[in-house]
Amino acid sequence: MQVLRKFYGVKGSWSFYYWSVRMTYLVTDKAKWRAKVVTFFEKYGLEATEEAFSVKKSSIYKWRKLLKDNQGRLEVLNDKSKVSKLKRKPNWDPRIVNFIKDLREQYPRLGKAKIKPFLDEFCLKNNLKTISESTIYRIITNKKFFFHPRKITHYGKIVKTEYRKKLRRKGYQPEYPEDLLQIDSITRFKDGLKRYILTAIDCEGEFSFAYSYSSLSSKSAQDFFKKLESVFPFKIKAVQTDNGLEFEKYFRDELEKRGITHFWNYPKHFQMNAKTERFNRTLQEEFLDYHTHLFYDLNELNQKLMEWLLFYNTQRLHYSTTKIHY
Repeated sequence: MQVLRKFYGVKGSWSFYYWSVRMTYLVTDKAKWRAKVVTFFEKYGLEATEEAFSVKKSSIYKWRKLLKDNQGRLEVLNDKSKVSKLKRKPNWDPRIVNFIKDLREQYPRLGKAKIKPFLDEFCLKNNLKTISESTIYRIITNKKFFFHPRKITHYGKIVKTEYRKKLRRKGYQPEYPEDLLQIDSITRFKDGLKRYILTAIDCEGEFSFAYSYSSLSSKSAQDFFKKLESVFPFKIKAVQTDNGLEFEKYFRDELEKRGITHFWNYPKHFQMNAKTERFNRTLQEEFLDYHTHLFYDLNELNQKLMEWLLFYNTQRLHYSTTKIHY
């Protein structure tokens, strides 16, 4: 690809560009002020400079020498790093370091608090001084004792498992009924038979929907979302779920295809899906507990469920809205 430059061929354009970049990004305001002091000194002398800028003589001569020795480049007047060059090096016992490494290799998810009791026992047996949890954490991070799961391809090559960064809701607040829907699942047992009910609720409009399945897979979640979208009165903009595997693969691809934002809950933060969790309780207490005999026939169960949802969304009194939906 050819890159075009606006002032290509104009004499001095490159020098001007380089100078402007230096002055904008490389030279600090303090360095510019020091250069101004040196210029004033060369024009009016030492006494006037000390009185005008309240700067010591040694500093003025030092700055002037730096500029002279570096062909007038203002970057040399920037403040130098004040970090100590002689850093204290950790004095960890190699046996302790190796013990932590071996333990992390065997149990990669053990954190500093869970390693501490094992390490204390090891130190007691070997007459070593024990270390704190914070020191254990520093050893793990400094030595990079992180052992991620690996998988072997069909070519026999070992590759590291890559973790996808998930989008969190954070400060996002819905304003209209279409802005955010929370989706969750319920698992119920009946005589060794397992049934899965996927549920959804609109955070602002309180519209709710549910559908039962014989298996909890991303394919089922994809089918549920299609049904939800066909009955929902508005265009869905965002969806929030927990980290269940049913909301991966086909379900995630379906949302991406339709341009719908997918927010994930933080692990073990069920309160983030508070509205759908409350709806799950209502669904179980008012419908599922009284229709367990229909678990053998999914079609009949879903038919009765649709009738109940119609009553729930259009006639039943809701304390959250203090009125009957029509």
